[in-house]
Amino acid sequence: MAQRKKRKRKVAKGRVVAAIVLALVGILLILLGTWALLRPEGTGLIPFSWEDTTSQTSQTEVAPPEQEVQPQPVLAVNPLTGTQTLAQEMVNTRPVAFMINNARAALPHNGIANFDVVYELPVEGASTRLMALTADYRQAPRYGSLRSARHDFVELAAAADAVLVHWGGSDFAYNAISRYGVNHLDGMTYGERYFITDRSLGRALEHTRFIEPDGLSQGLAAVSANLTQEGYPSLFAFNQAGNTTGDITANQVTVPATGEITATFTYDPDKGQYAKGEFGSTETDGNTGETVYVDNAFVLYTSVSLMEDGVHKDVGLSSGSGYYISKGTAQSISWSKGNAGDRLTFTDASGRELLVNPGKSWIIFTGSSPSRTQFS
Repeated sequence: MAQRKKRKRKVAKGRVVAAIVLALVGILLILLGTWALLRPEGTGLIPFSWEDTTSQTSQTEVAPPEQEVQPQPVLAVNPLTGTQTLAQEMVNTRPVAFMINNARAALPHNGIANFDVVYELPVEGASTRLMALTADYRQAPRYGSLRSARHDFVELAAAADAVLVHWGGSDFAYNAISRYGVNHLDGMTYGERYFITDRSLGRALEHTRFIEPDGLSQGLAAVSANLTQEGYPSLFAFNQAGNTTGDITANQVTVPATGEITATFTYDPDKGQYAKGEFGSTETDGNTGETVYVDNAFVLYTSVSLMEDGVHKDVGLSSGSGYYISKGTAQSISWSKGNAGDRLTFTDASGRELLVNPGKSWIIFTGSSPSRTQFS
């Protein structure tokens, strides 16, 4: 009997030990599982993550190769400005000159901020008109509004060997185009084929004529106007140091261009340029709304007389006095041109060739007295 009780106690004791061993094994397995979750590497187990599997995939994706940095285009010197801003494909290319409407009702001008040289001359009545030159006509989306040519502008276009873009012209202008052999594209001839009439502007019809680069390119081909010319020369003798200054303070310049039209040039020392103004306000470009700035301004005094028809004006282009304005200063100069195909030349007060600072230029011919030009 006593032996049976001993055996029962041994059996019970063995069961307790077995239960303890099983419990220890269970605890060990739990610990191993926890360790595997926290330190999966080297275990051969697949790690578990509560994160979105897409993030895991994105971390293992091969990064795209770095894009090659495109080299900046090498620009050439623009012969109209003396600045290194001209696209290589436009080197040895003749400029294009646009006859631009300067009536108050035609403002703002489109593309005026993209021109390299602008000529402003008196025309009939008390108005002025502009002829604007660019070495790369692709720079603006639209040019205008365009107006008719006058014979004085034709002579200046011939001197620059430019192709003249216009909408009509006086009889004197058409005679000059023929006489001087000036290549030209006339809206009166080609109308809507290459030009645009924008009636949405709500202006009088004569203030709605424009041209865009694609139409201009097609028009130039249609009139066989070849722009290529090897070694196209500059219009100015440039001072590449850009430090030509005068002895007159010229932060604000007021020029009576005609009896009714006054041009202004307001110097911005931060930009080192002049904001061009007319009709009592600063000029803006109709394409961008931005202020029109120039680096140089020329005020050239000359004779202005009526032609034999009693309507159109003849602006003397032989020689005269004037001012060169740049860098917040002005200086007295002399100018001359000579024949129709001759270029304008400028000399300083000592008689030496004037060195012009690189940049955009605005040239005004006026019959007013030099004493009426104001500097401050």
